[in-house]
Amino acid sequence: MKQAKRLIGMMIVLVCIIWLPSFQIAFADAVEVNVTDYGALGDDAIDDTVAIQNAIDHVNANGGGTVFVPSGTYLVSNLKLYSNMELKGTGWNSILKQNGGVYVVSVNPGAEGVGNTKSNIQIKDIQLMDRSGEGAAFSEHQHILNINAATDVLVDRVKVTGFLGDGIYIGSSNVGGVEVHNERITVRNSYIDGVTKDNRNGISIIDCDGCTVEYNHFTRTTRPNMPGAVDLEPDHDYSIIKNITIRNNTFDDIGGNVGMISVVLGIAQNNMIVPSENIVIENNRGENLTVNSRAITALQRNSGEPLVANGIIIRNNTVSNSLTGGVGLFGVKGVTVENNYFSNLEMPNYIGYDGSPTWDVNYVNNVFHNTGKGSGEGLNIFSTERLLLDGNRFENVGKVNGTQGFAINFIAKENAAPGEGSHLKLKNNTFISFGRTTYAIKNSGYLFTDPTTNEFTNNTFINVSGNDFQYSVPEPTAAQTSLTGVSSAAVGQEFTVNYGLNGVAGAVYAQDIKLDYDSNVMEFVSARSLIEGVALVETVKEPAGKLRLIVASQGSEHAITGNGQIIELTFKAKNVPQTTAGLISITSAALGDVEGNELQAASASISVNITAGGSSGGSIGDINQDGIVSVGDLALIAAHYGKDSSSPDWQQAKKADVNGDGKIDILDLAAVAKKIVE
Repeated sequence: MKQAKRLIGMMIVLVCIIWLPSFQIAFADAVEVNVTDYGALGDDAIDDTVAIQNAIDHVNANGGGTVFVPSGTYLVSNLKLYSNMELKGTGWNSILKQNGGVYVVSVNPGAEGVGNTKSNIQIKDIQLMDRSGEGAAFSEHQHILNINAATDVLVDRVKVTGFLGDGIYIGSSNVGGVEVHNERITVRNSYIDGVTKDNRNGISIIDCDGCTVEYNHFTRTTRPNMPGAVDLEPDHDYSIIKNITIRNNTFDDIGGNVGMISVVLGIAQNNMIVPSENIVIENNRGENLTVNSRAITALQRNSGEPLVANGIIIRNNTVSNSLTGGVGLFGVKGVTVENNYFSNLEMPNYIGYDGSPTWDVNYVNNVFHNTGKGSGEGLNIFSTERLLLDGNRFENVGKVNGTQGFAINFIAKENAAPGEGSHLKLKNNTFISFGRTTYAIKNSGYLFTDPTTNEFTNNTFINVSGNDFQYSVPEPTAAQTSLTGVSSAAVGQEFTVNYGLNGVAGAVYAQDIKLDYDSNVMEFVSARSLIEGVALVETVKEPAGKLRLIVASQGSEHAITGNGQIIELTFKAKNVPQTTAGLISITSAALGDVEGNELQAASASISVNITAGGSSGGSIGDINQDGIVSVGDLALIAAHYGKDSSSPDWQQAKKADVNGDGKIDILDLAAVAKKIVE
């Protein structure tokens, strides 16, 4: 009977282990040790490496568990972690500081081969520090956290600061030619600060299948001849870069020769043992990027069209107020760039460049607002095959002084040989100028190799002309719908979008308009007619996210002809945790004429960026950026209570405006108080 009970108990333990959630330490009798019990002092004076490593070794010898690091500054070098282990502090006041080693902490030094893969490791609530802020010189291969040949590793709520090489290196073996791989590595909710901008990258990903980088804040990283904050760059033909997700991060004051995120596939896709693919870059926000390049770059070395598409998705990102451009694509195949917001940038976006053409690129529903302030272009297109530009808005693109503004520039290579391409489709794009855009679509040395394969339909030009695009079929003259309005709105702010018709050849007396809008980021408030004698007869606003408007003219003298704005739609921006693009689209517009005939007008859409307020750090409400939301953050709000955007010290006070509504009031206090007690 006792044996039966023991067997049942073992089965229960086994089932519990099997069903443990991801990243949970999976053993029954996990130990927990305090590094001070092994002699660590944390006084920023005496080296604590031996004491802390002894604590780590003790946990490893007992099958795994937690190594706890109390508050203090512990001088260490080359600490080595093992499988089934958690390294945990009290927060960013628990500091492991570099004291002369090659790295501070390593999940696997990388010299032990694939047979020594480490797994199931967590590093949480701690600060890992090197000495770039204390005069230490750049050292390309001296990293703070070193991860090699590891699976199921979680880095959560960690501050990585003052690195000389990389903040976090997710690599391969340190021994040349020794093949090792990483799987399922996650870095989240962390703060990565290079301090001097004289280092390599915030995170380098050399080899990983299933890497997630999310909800982190990157600042002050990268010298000019290194990529940037996050760099994906396989070193060998056996290196694996696939199933990578980089989302919901913020980037501020980043240098490097790229900026925010670089995908540098330096070995031709056709020569990789495992092709590099399935890379998602979404919902990230960057500003104050200080390099004259592109904030997000995907580069693939090739000697012809890759056999396997890269499958890269770049969506819902915001890049603003920077010396960079938005996105650069070189030599890649199978890329979608959609719903991104580019604002107040010095440089253009690039598609293809010199000897690196692109294939199968889709640019959909992006907004270019005041871009090309220094260069004069919004989007430069070199050699490319099978390109779709659909639903993009080019708003006031060009130099600040108004001397040159090309929204789209089909351009020659640097050696003056023409860029070239075919199967190019430009559809439903809007070009609008308030004085900077001098020519909408310019040909500056491009060769349209087969214009019969190109399409140009339903594009709208407002206050700007000029179109050198070559295509075979003239643009149809059928009526087109339009949506015009603001390109961004703050959380809690009401904003308007106007619905209209362009190119009405006859007379329209009745309209049945159906719209979709992103109800996750905005809510519908109201609609009204902009034209006397044109009535908004019925408005159907259920379910959320969909609208139906029935419009009718009140007599023949009020029929709709030509071009004009007809209905004003008012929306309100919802409270979002970070800047998010929301799309409003006309899905159907049926028009009725004097004889009762019906025709469909071409659809239109507009993207509105909902800009969130609050701290740009790793967690909303963490105003003092100490890694937690606490009474200290509440005190900062209380100190600035009552101030608004008109206050003389608003630049200093606005960090306390948590909900981003331009004032500091009880709503901000309540939001942080709620976070404290969660």
